[in-house]
Amino acid sequence: MPGQPGLINYRDFINKLDTVFFEGTDPTQVIQNARSSAEFNDQEMQTMIDAITALNRIVVSHRILLKPDFMDFDKSKCQHITQQQFLRVLKKLNLIPESEEVYDLMIRKYCDRGNNKEVNYFKFCKDVDRPEDMFPAYQAKRPKAAPVDMLGVAPTQISSFFKGQTNDLDVINNRFSQPRVEIFNDPSDVEDRLRATVVERRVRIEEFFRDFDKLRKGRVTRS
Repeated sequence: MPGQPGLINYRDFINKLDTVFFEGTDPTQVIQNARSSAEFNDQEMQTMIDAITALNRIVVSHRILLKPDFMDFDKSKCQHITQQQFLRVLKKLNLIPESEEVYDLMIRKYCDRGNNKEVNYFKFCKDVDRPEDMFPAYQAKRPKAAPVDMLGVAPTQISSFFKGQTNDLDVINNRFSQPRVEIFNDPSDVEDRLRATVVERRVRIEEFFRDFDKLRKGRVTRS
């Protein structure tokens, strides 16, 4: 912060996280937007679809009820169980995947809390019921507005990196001069995940910062 190098304004940080509790904000939507999801290539997608489709045939032909066995381990009704409990239910129902590679893909697919210890069995059961809906089309969290075509008016060519027009821009000499934009490090996306954790666990994080802020200045050191 200006005038106080090395200090972080934690009050502004907390105020941004607390926006999830404002009127008009849907906490459920915040949590859903913060869910982490694994990325699969085309071959892995097809492997997963084939494996879940095979499980669907077994479940339908043997009239197996999947969800009750998983719910026996879900005492808190959070729709998640541990990986060991998930594997235990699969063994009990004789639904173990044919290979370890397929099982690893399933763990990647249904561990949506940023770790590989908690499996979303509810989503697994839903995909077994309808394997064709396993990989829906991607929907951006912050979709861009549709461009407006103004008939008879020539649009001004504006670059995303330069303030002025690019008509006279020397592309050859400037192609390496601009920094790379890493969208996966977007601070807004990190704040969305933190807001989801705050509203999900009902944490008052300001009390923890105050323990290090004896003078109540609203700032703490980076460490």
